[in-house]
Amino acid sequence: MKSLLIAASLGALLLLGSARAQEAAPGASAQQSLASVPTDESIRELMRIANLRRLLDGTEAQAGASFDQAFQASSHGAPLTAQQREVVEDAKKRIIALIHDRLKWEIMEPVFIDHFKRVFTQQELDGIVAFYKTPAGQALIAKMPAIMNDSMRMMQEMMADLRPQISKIVEDSEARLKALR
Repeated sequence: MKSLLIAASLGALLLLGSARAQEAAPGASAQQSLASVPTDESIRELMRIANLRRLLDGTEAQAGASFDQAFQASSHGAPLTAQQREVVEDAKKRIIALIHDRLKWEIMEPVFIDHFKRVFTQQELDGIVAFYKTPAGQALIAKMPAIMNDSMRMMQEMMADLRPQISKIVEDSEARLKALR
């Protein structure tokens, strides 16, 4: 039971992290001149237009769903007793509370501003804001969460298909390492 909880918790965090992870934009560099660093106000405008706060607020629901998925996968759908369900639900509530505490807007807004300053120039940010104000930009903003969710689901399914092969490779490697001792 303990290993199932740990696996579900780690799985939920990994799923959540991969859903939220972003790579730095190509061309962003430490040599970015001060004149091209975007202003806090322009970054806030982008975050407002992109509904970043609303997306961040949805993190708790995603964490709960990710926890449920990870737990189901790690338990292989085995039925739980009432006491086991209580333990699982308690763990889920505690994880969601932790995420709520650590990822609230007041903490994350300065992190986002700093990140955007390192990644984008003012000119790039102005262009992004202009695009997001168009009907096509608003459509992208509205549909991106569904695209990301579908992409994550498809990747998880693909990884599930690979799991037996990966396990076999790991087992073979462990046997080879053991033989070398």
